[in-house]
Amino acid sequence: MKNLNGINTKGSSKCMDLLHKVRYVQRTNGGRGVVLATGTPLCNSISDAYAMQLYLQYDELEKSHLDVFDNWVKTFAFTRATLRDRCGYLQIPFCEKVLQIFNLPELSRMFSQIAIFHAMDDTEEMPKLESYTDVTIKRFPVLTAYMNSLCERTEAIRGKAVDRRIDNMLKVSTDGRKAALDLRLVGKEQPTGESSKICQCVERVTALYNKYPQMTQLIICDYATPKSDAFNVYDALKENLVQCGIPAAQIAFIHHYHTESRKLELFRKFNAGDIRILIGSTFKLGIGANVQERLKAIHHLDVPWRPADMIQREGRILRRGNQNKNVIIYRYITESSFDSYSWQILETKQRFITQFLTGTTYQRSIEDLENQVLTYAQVKALALAEPLMKQLAEKENEVKNLKILLSRERQTLAEQKKELAQIDEKIKAARQRWETSIAAVGALKKNMMPMHARMPISESSHF
Repeated sequence: MKNLNGINTKGSSKCMDLLHKVRYVQRTNGGRGVVLATGTPLCNSISDAYAMQLYLQYDELEKSHLDVFDNWVKTFAFTRATLRDRCGYLQIPFCEKVLQIFNLPELSRMFSQIAIFHAMDDTEEMPKLESYTDVTIKRFPVLTAYMNSLCERTEAIRGKAVDRRIDNMLKVSTDGRKAALDLRLVGKEQPTGESSKICQCVERVTALYNKYPQMTQLIICDYATPKSDAFNVYDALKENLVQCGIPAAQIAFIHHYHTESRKLELFRKFNAGDIRILIGSTFKLGIGANVQERLKAIHHLDVPWRPADMIQREGRILRRGNQNKNVIIYRYITESSFDSYSWQILETKQRFITQFLTGTTYQRSIEDLENQVLTYAQVKALALAEPLMKQLAEKENEVKNLKILLSRERQTLAEQKKELAQIDEKIKAARQRWETSIAAVGALKKNMMPMHARMPISESSHF
């Protein structure tokens, strides 16, 4: 299966090398001897389960003919050809995309044979998180006007009044996320005070900085990373924090530390309390960073695409070795923006992943995890800020998915009816072939009889 969007069907030499080593260890230990440990077994797509199964369940997959990825996808996934947006190119090629995963109970049972889901509990010396602290940024006129402009863009895209290379739903989704963070990222004027995420974040960071003198904090933001030629959230945060009395030397950007040795030195200073505010993205700071020793709070300025990214972010603070018994996680949410819907989608996906890993899912199918674009109805619902419109958008999305499933079922039924109509002719042809074969076998046996057995013996013949 080629050109499957969002999934690397070719693999890599590193993964192939690991597979060979895993298979060797398993062959020399009777199928055992390999243990993989991860906090995020499913990251970008439910098809990540196939990679885990290939390492740890190869023999079982081979018995079911699911060791070939094409067969696995046909058994557990529904794909459809979609247009891939290529801005600046004359051609927009088609690509296959996994839309839904089905046969979930069967897949979950297979996966549970090799996976043990271990949930954190209070006995593991983890810092305690009572609950998330949500900071809501109230809706304000400039954002309302911009959301209405996004609604107009979606209508133009839907009516095909604009070239997909110039504007498309992915661009709308990206601009909507940027606007929810700071309107200056989309060329608009951003109010300060209660209408600004940056101001609200700086206020809470400063309060914790003064309340816990030896403790540290993380601010995680994936959009608007440090750039010298344009407005970015990182520099705006630092500028405001310095104005509130925090020394610039105690504020650091992970993006300024490019080598592994420099990062390790940064983490050492952060754990020692020499640097107390560290700002970074999920990719650079959310994975493999041991910065938990004095970490009191994490601030989520934006919403990551995937549940695995959120787990990695919060894994920096919910970790052994933290001196704080109680920690705080702030989530900054702009009202009636893309934030609210993104958080809801993230929660729904994470709930499904947990159910899948624990074997408690009763759904037969679900949308794949890699869904980064909102629909026309969803954008309109966010722009109007009406709960009923939001519910209508969700129901329309459900109806669309059910229609896809219904179409597939009808196609399968039509193929089965066609096969059933031809079954009598197939039986008749098979019976004729059988009778011909029996006659041919009889003739062959007669021809193979000894010569004296076929010659008639006269009554006068004697020896």
